[in-house]
Amino acid sequence: MIKKFFDNKIGSLALVIIVLLIIRIPVFLLLPKVSTDSVNSGILSSFLNQINASPIFSFSLSFIVLLIGGLLINKLCWEYNVVEKPGYIVLYFFGILNSCFLDNFYITNIQFGNLFVLFGINYLYIFIKNNYNRRWLFLSALMFGLAALCIPEHFWVIVFLIAIVVLFKPILPVDIFAIVFGLLMPYYVVSSIGYLFSFKFDFYNSWQFWVLKNKVIDFHWLKNGPEILLIIAMLVFIFVGVLKVISSYFRSNVDTRRSKLAMLVFGIYVTAIFFLRFKDYGHYFIIASVPASVFISTFYEGKSWKKWKELLNILTLLFLVYTLFRNLII
Repeated sequence: MIKKFFDNKIGSLALVIIVLLIIRIPVFLLLPKVSTDSVNSGILSSFLNQINASPIFSFSLSFIVLLIGGLLINKLCWEYNVVEKPGYIVLYFFGILNSCFLDNFYITNIQFGNLFVLFGINYLYIFIKNNYNRRWLFLSALMFGLAALCIPEHFWVIVFLIAIVVLFKPILPVDIFAIVFGLLMPYYVVSSIGYLFSFKFDFYNSWQFWVLKNKVIDFHWLKNGPEILLIIAMLVFIFVGVLKVISSYFRSNVDTRRSKLAMLVFGIYVTAIFFLRFKDYGHYFIIASVPASVFISTFYEGKSWKKWKELLNILTLLFLVYTLFRNLII
C-alpha cells in the first residue's frame, strides 16, 4: 500500500485521503465531547469554541486544514527536491502524525497557526530560490507573525529566519529589518483594531512563552506508555531519515542542498519549541509533524522496494489505532 503513495497520481491522493478517513472517522464517532483545552487562549479562542460547538463541522474543518497543510508540504517537496520522489507520501505521514492525539480531531488555534507556518516556509523557499529577493523574506516573516498570533512561541522564528539568511548569504541590517517588521506587523494591526474597538490585546499576555517559568513541569506524560512508544518509533524513523539526508547531501546539486539544509534547520527550530513546550506535547506535535513527515518519507524512500517497509508501516498504523482507542476508553 505505502508504495503507491510515492506516485504522483490522483488515485494515490484518493487512497491517502481514504486511509486517513478510515482512521479518523471511527475515533471521531467515539469521542465523548469536544475538547476546548487547546483553544482557551489567544485571539481566536471564542471563534474556535463556537466552531467546536458543532462537532461534525469542527471535525470536517480540521480534516480540510490537515489536507491543505499536507498538500502545501507536498508541493514544497515537489518543487524544491526536498524529498527525491515525494508523490503523496509526505501528505500521508503528515496526516498520520496529526492523528496521533485526540485533541487534533477538532479544529484548534494550533492547527490554524501551523497552516500559517507552512505558508511562511513556502515563501522562505521562494526567497532562497529567487536570488534572495527581500520581499519574499518579508512575506515569510509576515506569515510566521500570523502564526505567532495563534501559537505565541513562533515569535522565536526571528532566530530561525536570521539563521537561514546567515547560512545562505551575508546578512545585512535591512534583512533583519524585513524579518522584524514582517513578524511584528500582524500583532500591531490586531492591537490597533483592538484599541479602536475597545478590547484588550496585550503583548505580554499573548506571548505565553514567558509564563513557562511560573509553571511546574511534572513529566506527567511519561505515564502514557503506548503514546511514548509510538513517539519513540516515529523518532527512530525521523533520525534515520535525517541520516539519509545528511549522507546524500554532497551528492545533490546546489539547489537541492539548499532545500534540504533549510528543512534541517527548520527541524532544529521546531524541535527546540517542542522541548520548551513538552508539557503540551500532544498539541505541539502538530508543529513538529511538518519536518517529521518529510524525514519519515525520506526513511521510506529507496530505489528498490522492501517488504519490511510495508510491514513496518502496517504495524505503525495498528499501533496508532490501538493508542487512539485506548485513550478513548481511559
